[in-house]
Amino acid sequence: MKFKPFNCSFTLLLLLILGFSQLSYSQFFVETKAGLNASISPKIYNFSHIGFGVGYMHNSLVGVKIDYAKDDFSNANGFSNSKRADVQLMANLSNLIFDKSYYDSFFVLAHAGMGMSSLQPSSANVSDTNINFMMGITPKYKIIDGLDLIVDASLVMNTNQNYNFDGSPTYQDLAVPQVGYLFNLSVGLMYRFIEY
Repeated sequence: MKFKPFNCSFTLLLLLILGFSQLSYSQFFVETKAGLNASISPKIYNFSHIGFGVGYMHNSLVGVKIDYAKDDFSNANGFSNSKRADVQLMANLSNLIFDKSYYDSFFVLAHAGMGMSSLQPSSANVSDTNINFMMGITPKYKIIDGLDLIVDASLVMNTNQNYNFDGSPTYQDLAVPQVGYLFNLSVGLMYRFIEY
C-alpha cells in the first residue's frame, strides 16, 4: 500500500479536532507583544522585537503555548535578522503560592521550553539554523474579562551559532561555533477566550 502524506495529515487533523472539542474555549488564549531585544555578545540593543503566541491552560496552574518571534539586530559592523518558534510549558506562579490569586487581577506566569531559531546575517546569504532553549517570566494584569496586559522578560539560548548577531562569522573570534544569548523585554496583550 502506497504511503499518502495527505491522508495521514487529514487523519491527524481529525483526531486533534475531536480531542480538542472536549475542551473549554476559556482555556485557550492568544498573545501579541513588542519591545526590546538585546544580544549578550556582541552587545546590541534594539527596539525591534515582535512576538505572537497561542496557548492552552490545562487548569489554573499549568499550561502550554506555541510562540513565534522576530528580532532585528544592527550595529556599526553589520546586521542580522533572527526568527524563532518554540513550544513552552507554562506555570502560574501566583496560584502555586497563593490559591486566592486565581480570583485576583494580577498573576505572574513562568514559561520555559525549546524550539528552532534561524539567524540571517548580512555578511552571507545563508540561514544559520539552531536549536534553542528559552525561559522567561510574564506578569499579567487583567484589564477586562478576557483581556490582560502582559510584560514579558525572556532569555533565549541558541546552541550552535556560526554567525554573531551583528552578522559577522563567529570563527573570527573563536575556532568553533558559539552559544548565542538573546534577551527580550516586551509589552503586549493576552486575550483569553470567554464562554458566554
